[in-house]
Amino acid sequence: MDSSKTFRYSQQREKILEFVKNTSIHPTADMVYEKLKREIPSISLGTVYRNLHMLAEQGLINKLSTGSGADRFDGDTGGHTHFKCDNCGKIFDIDDNDKTDYPLTEHHITGKYVTYSGMCIDCLENN
Repeated sequence: MDSSKTFRYSQQREKILEFVKNTSIHPTADMVYEKLKREIPSISLGTVYRNLHMLAEQGLINKLSTGSGADRFDGDTGGHTHFKCDNCGKIFDIDDNDKTDYPLTEHHITGKYVTYSGMCIDCLENN
């Protein structure tokens, strides 16, 4: 899809964007759908999927491919680091104090997206 393409206004797309921008849970499409179907009963899961991917292609949100499980979405489009719990699956933003230290390369770097994995503090305390 051409990221320069403009799309007509959609109330459903606007609500999807608003939800992702205003949450820190890094939701899946299913999570967005479950939340918004209460507010917009006519919304379909397919509409949520299409709009999340469209918003990510336009750079309005980030799509996080975690390697296993469903893609997650992040309303914070600035370069930052994530932590994914291997036990419960939650994804957290973390401060790794390395936001601008890019490797020396001949490539033009436009962003940095790092995801650490392990066990979150909640799961550690419950085990």
